[in-house]
Amino acid sequence: MDTKSDTRFTLIQTKLEPPQISSGLVTRPRLIDYLNHDLDRNFTLISAPAGYGKTTLLAQWLNEFERPVAWLSLDEYDNDLTLLLSYFLAAVRSLYPQGAERTYALLQAPSLPSPEVISAMLINDISALEEAFILALDDYHAIEDEVIREVIIHLIAHIPRNLHLVIATRQDPPLPLPRLRASWAMKEVRSNALRFTHQEVETFLTTMGIEELTADEIFMLDKRTEGWITGLRLIALAIHETADKAALIRTFQKMADPFIVEYLAAEVLASQKPDVQDFLLCTSILDRFCAPLCDATLGSSNSESILQELLQANLFVIPLGQERTWYRYHHLFQDLLQSRLREHKDLKKIQGLQSRASAWLADQGLIEEAIRHALASGEVESAARLIEEHRVKLLNREDWRPLRRWLDQLPKEVIASRPALLLTQTWIAVYHFDPLAIQSLLGRTEIVLNERLEELPPDEVAAVQGEIDALYSYFLQTFDTKPDLSLARAEQALRRLPKENATARGLAQDFKAFAYQVLGRLDDAVQLLEDLISDPLQPSSVKTQSFIALSFVHFNAGDLSALSSTAARYLSYASDLRRLPTVAWANYFSGLVVYEWNELQKAVEHFSVVADLDKFAVFLTYHSSILLLAKTFWIMGQKGTAQEILSTHEEKVLESGNPAFMMDVEALQAQFAIEMGDLDRALQWANRVDPDSLIEPMFADEQVSLHWTQVLTDQAGRTSLKAVQEFLEQRLALVESRHNVRRQIKILAQLSLIGAKLGQTDMALKQLKRSLQLALPQGFLRTFVDLGPEMSTLLKQMAAAEKLDESLSNYVSLLLAAFPELKAVTGPKEVAWQRARAVMPDPLTPRESEVLVLLAKRLKYREIAQSLVISMPTTKKHISHIYAKFGAKNRGEAIEKAKSLGILP
Repeated sequence: MDTKSDTRFTLIQTKLEPPQISSGLVTRPRLIDYLNHDLDRNFTLISAPAGYGKTTLLAQWLNEFERPVAWLSLDEYDNDLTLLLSYFLAAVRSLYPQGAERTYALLQAPSLPSPEVISAMLINDISALEEAFILALDDYHAIEDEVIREVIIHLIAHIPRNLHLVIATRQDPPLPLPRLRASWAMKEVRSNALRFTHQEVETFLTTMGIEELTADEIFMLDKRTEGWITGLRLIALAIHETADKAALIRTFQKMADPFIVEYLAAEVLASQKPDVQDFLLCTSILDRFCAPLCDATLGSSNSESILQELLQANLFVIPLGQERTWYRYHHLFQDLLQSRLREHKDLKKIQGLQSRASAWLADQGLIEEAIRHALASGEVESAARLIEEHRVKLLNREDWRPLRRWLDQLPKEVIASRPALLLTQTWIAVYHFDPLAIQSLLGRTEIVLNERLEELPPDEVAAVQGEIDALYSYFLQTFDTKPDLSLARAEQALRRLPKENATARGLAQDFKAFAYQVLGRLDDAVQLLEDLISDPLQPSSVKTQSFIALSFVHFNAGDLSALSSTAARYLSYASDLRRLPTVAWANYFSGLVVYEWNELQKAVEHFSVVADLDKFAVFLTYHSSILLLAKTFWIMGQKGTAQEILSTHEEKVLESGNPAFMMDVEALQAQFAIEMGDLDRALQWANRVDPDSLIEPMFADEQVSLHWTQVLTDQAGRTSLKAVQEFLEQRLALVESRHNVRRQIKILAQLSLIGAKLGQTDMALKQLKRSLQLALPQGFLRTFVDLGPEMSTLLKQMAAAEKLDESLSNYVSLLLAAFPELKAVTGPKEVAWQRARAVMPDPLTPRESEVLVLLAKRLKYREIAQSLVISMPTTKKHISHIYAKFGAKNRGEAIEKAKSLGILP
């Protein structure tokens, strides 16, 4: 089989191999010598119209080359960034199987980053390879996608020294060619160089077995074709097949240029036996073919013999790969054949060819090509069925992007009328954590399924209903917090779903476990998930999801030790899998534990890993980690860094368009505002929050409700405090009923502070003691310390007011020792920033403050960029903002203005 299975895609192996070099080709030492010269110019462009021998020359050169060579043949279907990147990396990894790991991991990411980031990662990964190599991209003119083009532009602009990139194309690609020429960074081979010389024309005709032509006739053929290789090949084939060679040459001499190709092609086709002509026309619909595919398409059994005839006649059939079982037509010849096919065959006949080709390709597991031919045949229903039949395999591999690409090829009304395709869209919405889309699609799926109950087979109905149940179990527990209904749906899903749908069954098992935990069956929940993780028959996608579920179960149960152990096992498993999204999840859970245990430097390390994996992590994981990273830096006194992290993240959240994520950001900003003394801003935010909206998903770390209650506890009047108290008491009853120990600890601690403020001292101390008793076994620290100095005061009051048992007394002492001294820890950056906020109507941001300090030290722009680890354009942007805020024209004026305002000493 000629396909190569990868964790993300099934790749066509023959696209990664140069075409076989036929015997009898004219060698071109002058061009090969030129290509071998000046290889320190790391980019070669071979650009000429069709038929000039670009691919042949490239294959000849690289066949003799001593360096390792990677090859990629491109086509119109590669205008998908993920697919192109998959092929590009497969070409590199054909030489270096473990190479370009970080870029390869992008294929597992929820979405791809910008072209600049992709090319930067690719450049760094290639630079790390030990050996110099050549990578050839053939037929680059097929690439029209602007994003792909941008990636290649960036790659060439910063091409690694160990890579020599060759692009062969029919037309100049959108690259900065004048600049590349001027900087001596590229080599070019164009049509003038590719034309056969007169000597090469003579050699070629001799090689083709044409020796009876006179010198004048050869001169005329050379002049009329201008050394165009495909034209000469057509002439040679036509001469072979005609009895009156002189008449053919006279006709050719008189013919106008636009009709030469059509005439010669007609001559070549007319000279073939009828069965060969029919074979050529009918198989021209295939971008690549083998004898069995041709037999299936034509309904014949003699394709192998015809292919051998064509190869012996050198009739524009190009072998692909080392095995020489797959072929393609020369592109120009294929275009001509397809044109003739449309002239000589009716649409129904052509669609029949496409349909039979699709059926054979589907049987061989070549689904992407099968879908294309099904759609070309007009059989949209067949294409839809192909997706339905194979979608579960991709779901089990979490291979979302091909699924999206397949669905994009179908008319929307077809998707809307088929339950399995609607469910495929629902899974994609789950992957992107989009509750509105999930709910809408599930509702639509149920309606369509009910409409088609009588026409669908019973086993298909049961499988679809089971998948709906599994997804509803997820939705009800994650966004609607209805554990009883979620459990019922999960159990029903497991009764209905076939074993083959491992992803849906795994989801149902995970949310059955979540429901167990919420309903007080913690041991059952843990056992269920541990069984899934240890089951050798479960795919890695199910095991990784079960690790996540188990981590959340331990987290919500308040079992930090079990969470720490699970996260460590998960991290080891993720590292073995080499899947960076999974590594991000494992570090997030590890960070949660060490943060709560007040091991802040370790927390920074874990959350920073997730931050560095921003291109790979699920956005929910990244978002939660970034908030905790900013919060940790703030606690550690690095407030400028914390603000910069949060400010940068705010831009990403705005781009995501998810309002829930933006509420989290605003909540943490409000908490920072209180600690900076900006009480009005914090209260303005708190007053905008609707308490009825604070029913957060089970995976959230209740950032909004936590900070909302903290802001109002710190700043609100007595009436508002009572409202917050009532809200928290209702929330406490809810989390107690759901056996969420972690949230019970936190809410009880918050209630104790409110009670103390309201003068309800006995109640406050009682609630605090309950919180401590729940927290003691697992050593919760930050939950209490994050509530600030008032919690420290209350803890001291409780220690003095009543006799505590030894373990609780020791725990209180441990907590009190964890509270920081009540004085600000600031450096020059924070001082400048705080002063700027006080005296400027449009104050400096934390990063602008850092830049200002370095400007005052007379550092050059590049030195500032290096010091702050930011790019030059970003540095210049910050300096421009500083000048504008100060009304300054240059560095000197800005520094003087800052000094006059007391911002700088």
